[in-house]
Amino acid sequence: EMIWHHKIKKYYEQYVDTFVAPSEFMARKLIKHGYDKNKVVVIPNPVAVVKKTSNGHGKYVGFAGRLSEEKGVDVLLAAAKELPHIAFKIAGSGPDENRLRAVCAEQKLTNVELVGFKTGAAMQEFLDQASILVAPSVWYENAPLSVLEPMAQGRIVLGSRIGGIPEMLPKEFLFAPGNSTELADKILAWHLAAASERAEAGKTLQDLARLRYSPEAHLEQILQVYQ
Repeated sequence: EMIWHHKIKKYYEQYVDTFVAPSEFMARKLIKHGYDKNKVVVIPNPVAVVKKTSNGHGKYVGFAGRLSEEKGVDVLLAAAKELPHIAFKIAGSGPDENRLRAVCAEQKLTNVELVGFKTGAAMQEFLDQASILVAPSVWYENAPLSVLEPMAQGRIVLGSRIGGIPEMLPKEFLFAPGNSTELADKILAWHLAAASERAEAGKTLQDLARLRYSPEAHLEQILQVYQ
């Protein structure tokens, strides 16, 4: 069906006026693979910025997302192994959940806890109690909410330098994908930083989210496309 639609009938090429890409990364990929650059518009995903901000304190380093190979949770576990004195919590479910639990048991990662799938108020509490959130993806991300939502709440977010993530975070919050040692170094540096410094970094990311990803700006850009 997809071959018929896209390769033979070329429905997208004929009948779509504009392709909205949530990241420059995705726009470049579309153009590289033959889409008309004049039809591609970059409009970032929106996020509501909450009024409260982090006070710089937190109980653990957190990950929230699908537990599958491309999300790089193995990289986070390797970093946790280098930092046995720091607590890590992993929220989510997916095809790798049992394997990751086995890895934690086999390597005696007593500082790591897999807390299962969370949503709503439970997810908000998970974010509120984290000192640092990590998006350690090893495969392309577009414009992940796992980065955007903690930013909007004034949390420190560390992300791998891949896909659309480098567009979202300043370079001091990025690390090479798959490099657990660099990730561990970043986590340790922020863990040892004063609470006031962590709070200020969280505010910087929140201000960035407010500037780039406000729902009002998103609506205005979408309306411009339709007009």
